Amino acid sequence: MPTAPDFPRAPRPEIAAVIELEGRRRWDAGAGTAYAAAAAPKDILVLVDDMPSRVERVQLACRLARRFGAHLTGLYPLGIPDLPPAAADMPGFSPAGPADAFYEDERAVAAGIGRLFEETAGREHVSAEWRAEPGNAVAIATKAALHADLAVLGQPDADFTPLLAPQVRPEDIILAAGRPALVVPHSGHFTTVGERVLIAWQPTREAARAVNDALPLLRGAAEVRIVTVDAAAPAGAAAPAAEIAIHLARHGIDTTVECAASSSRGGGGVATILTRAAEHGSDLVVMGAYARTRAQQIVLGDVTRGMLRHMTVPVFMSY
Repeated sequence: MPTAPDFPRAPRPEIAAVIELEGRRRWDAGAGTAYAAAAAPKDILVLVDDMPSRVERVQLACRLARRFGAHLTGLYPLGIPDLPPAAADMPGFSPAGPADAFYEDERAVAAGIGRLFEETAGREHVSAEWRAEPGNAVAIATKAALHADLAVLGQPDADFTPLLAPQVRPEDIILAAGRPALVVPHSGHFTTVGERVLIAWQPTREAARAVNDALPLLRGAAEVRIVTVDAAAPAGAAAPAAEIAIHLARHGIDTTVECAASSSRGGGGVATILTRAAEHGSDLVVMGAYARTRAQQIVLGDVTRGMLRHMTVPVFMSY
């Protein structure tokens, strides 16, 4: 009796191996590795201004671009000069005159900052370009972010008065462009970003989007900690983040799960997240950006607004 041919059996999906590579866990599952490479950011935007913190922001963006082999665009919105209303009533007034003089001065400042940007990118061996564009700063930055995989933005500094370039609020770009953003604090030096990650988790669309967008960073992290803040949680309560931890494990990402109690929501939640980040030496917080509609305007949620105001480490946000 003839025997059936011995066809090779296809490997079961669960055989996709989680291996140890260079001391970090990486996902190696055929098409999975190709997906991981394709999902890595290849087009990064960094928003530049005349704040002193721009130096740290540009250096961080260059390191990320080198890490992922991405192209980096440095964007400096020239802004629109604010003229007093009475100026329009002055004899012989032409808005083109003050605007031209303003742009001439600002272009000179932007050119100097651009040279420093190009020098930094050159030292990091990063493919980069510099753009200084006149117009509404938020509109210019939003349009550029639409065509980027990641926007690196700066936290405004209430104690700093910009000389020329306006401070752009990161939430305006995050909400308008719908692209993931990495917001860098205006104070501090950040030698690493994404080595020790804290995920501020809630079972919401925004948090799930942020975790998914941050996968390229999470895959390379040495430690990923998932923290859920619950004002009503008793001490030692079971963490409600088990399912997202299992999801990340299927991507080869090991996590530690924690449920943290907070004295109150809103500001209390921000304080709890930042306290946990400091306790664990986290160099990155990943979280969703929350907003609601009020009187036909989009208003930030309390935790998002509080985090953008009080952040002490870079924060990765998606909306």
